[in-house]
Amino acid sequence: MLVVTAGLFAVSLRNLLRKSPGFQPENLLSFSVDPKLSGYSGPRGLAFDQEVERRLKALPGVATVGAARGGVFSGSDRGGNVTVEGYRARPDEDM
Repeated sequence: MLVVTAGLFAVSLRNLLRKSPGFQPENLLSFSVDPKLSGYSGPRGLAFDQEVERRLKALPGVATVGAARGGVFSGSDRGGNVTVEGYRARPDEDM
């Protein structure tokens, strides 16, 4: 059973590598920083994030910089609603 499961997992990984992620991953750098671990919180944490972004943009060869909380494959289970002004959801509609 373990060998079969491992084989199926390997096939799934191979299939994932063949799929397009919807963006060009060449020359892409992704990393995680948690300013709270260094004592930054609230406005200081935001200022830290903005300074990191400013410095990265200034590096030679950098085309663009972006930041996100709970990015793709981050393991985050956060969710939210998208609302359209003036639209009223039906009682059975999950927004």
